[in-house]
Amino acid sequence: TIFDLGANFHDVGQQVGELAAKVLNGTDPASVPVTNLVPERLALNKLAFAGLRDPWKIPQQIQDHAHTIIDEKGQRELTSKPAAAAPVTGRTFKLGIVYFAPEEGADLVMKGLLEGFAEQGIQEGKNLEVKRAHAQGEIANIPALLQNYDNQGLDLIVTLTTPCLTAACSIVRNTPVLFTYVYDPIAAGAGSSRSSHLAHVTGVGS
Repeated sequence: TIFDLGANFHDVGQQVGELAAKVLNGTDPASVPVTNLVPERLALNKLAFAGLRDPWKIPQQIQDHAHTIIDEKGQRELTSKPAAAAPVTGRTFKLGIVYFAPEEGADLVMKGLLEGFAEQGIQEGKNLEVKRAHAQGEIANIPALLQNYDNQGLDLIVTLTTPCLTAACSIVRNTPVLFTYVYDPIAAGAGSSRSSHLAHVTGVGS
């Protein structure tokens, strides 16, 4: 294709990571309104022009907006990786991530999530222990995953996808929950509005 435009789930995950770090550092989830966030990601493919009959050009303004450009030299990522802050000392945080199944969008969210943590000085392998579990694409597997994490004394559970959030709202009682990679978190059970939600649950919908 000449171009692709969609949601930038890496950036969604990154912002959730920043929010999660604040919750780990004492911010009450009940005080954090649910956010609706759909940042754009634009990819351009100049190689696609080679087979076209007429000459095509991409305006410089659009090229400047792109996150990825594919040209005769191959793919070139234009987004820079955020710098990690100095690790928070004196404590190791424990995080559980529950998602529906492995797939590219979820992988991008989790990558951004950990970069968002790092920007706040919380880094996996230094002061952050991360447990990951997916339901193998079966909704029936989700409750047991959440119950297991809720009973492990974790500092935070992050859920990806609507089925995982819906289950967490009815099952998790002992651990704060942050959600992401969800289209409509209110319909999924997070609360009655973005400002009126379950006291231990908040996050980002897209």
